[in-house]
Amino acid sequence: MQYSEDGYRQFASPPATRGVRYSWIGEAWGIYRRGFLPWLVLYLIAGAPVLLAGLGVALGVHYSENSDSDSSSPSSTAFDVSMFILVGGLFLSLLFLVFTISCCSSGIGLRQSRGEVVRPGEIFQGMTHWIAQSVFSLMFLASLAAGIFGCGLGIFTACGLLMPASGLVSLGESGGRAFSRSVAAMKGDWAGASVFCFVFALISAAGTALTLGAGILVFVPMMYIISGLAYRDCIDTPGQGPKVIDLSELQASGVWPPPLYPEAYPGTSGQGQ
Repeated sequence: MQYSEDGYRQFASPPATRGVRYSWIGEAWGIYRRGFLPWLVLYLIAGAPVLLAGLGVALGVHYSENSDSDSSSPSSTAFDVSMFILVGGLFLSLLFLVFTISCCSSGIGLRQSRGEVVRPGEIFQGMTHWIAQSVFSLMFLASLAAGIFGCGLGIFTACGLLMPASGLVSLGESGGRAFSRSVAAMKGDWAGASVFCFVFALISAAGTALTLGAGILVFVPMMYIISGLAYRDCIDTPGQGPKVIDLSELQASGVWPPPLYPEAYPGTSGQGQ
């Protein structure tokens, strides 16, 4: 972590006015371009198991729906039960892997948005907040579902209101606390946040399509970095980080420097002081 001259965290100080900024997109791209290696390592390590688990779930559902066996026969019933257990286990594994990737991505995104250098060997440090991140992920998915079924475009409002929440969880907040603090911080500019998420979704979709899917390796990390930037600019408060002590104040109050002479210890000879 780097510090400014007055001792505050250099990369955690918000601007004079808070609110959504489209400059986050360019800033996130610059941060990703300078530190893309940990993202690449994370998605190469975790991406293969996710694809295999997802493929297993899809194949299991396909064979279950298209089985020509007599559903009343004992063998068919045993097959259905076994397939249900297999698909259920694969689905839970897939959910665990997705939550793990999200947890690690949140930690990387927050640290990079604050100017820290994240090395490939540090990509799993965010796992210390896995439970809180998983709780928040479930709440986030529920909010997206409510936005879709509510008014369609409400999904972008849900994303906008919860932009800084991922960064909050990575700082140690519980899932519910991060959810409520994020909504409280963003509701004053909910329309601007919704439009921002809509614009970023269009850019991400176009970039991913033009690169035949490879763009997802860029825009997903940028999404988490933007979450960290949103926390910095919309929630973080200057002065909460370490501050340099002003010794002149201690000197004026007589606390500093500490007494070093026998006269300062009445009733003693000064030996051993």
